[in-house]
Amino acid sequence: MANQVITVRSKSEMEQRVNQYLVNGYTVAGQSSDSTILRKPKEFNIFLGALGFFLCVIGFFVYLLIYSMQKDRVIEIRLDTTPKMAEDRNWWWDDHLNEWRNVDEAAPPNAKRSDDGKHWWDGQAWRRVPA
Repeated sequence: MANQVITVRSKSEMEQRVNQYLVNGYTVAGQSSDSTILRKPKEFNIFLGALGFFLCVIGFFVYLLIYSMQKDRVIEIRLDTTPKMAEDRNWWWDDHLNEWRNVDEAAPPNAKRSDDGKHWWDGQAWRRVPA
């Protein structure tokens, strides 16, 4: 089936049109007394093909460069075990009981402990865990 149909009024006009298309790279694919089918094969444009290739390749390498410069995102969520201390540092706030507790009577249960378990960290100094 033809992509385009051109109507002419005479055989001489038909011959003239056919010759114009033949000069432009078309070939005769079929012919009868009242019609001629012309065909021009598609052509690969090296310049446009190379341009598209290099734009894609360059774009890809730009992306690789950007990707290689990125860093992994790392988030640490840490529980603060330092107890809330009064200004005189003799009391700590007990969130469970909602009251101030004396450091000589009790140590905060979630406070950081020394390796031997005998001391706890108040945020500034190590204190002995009360008996």
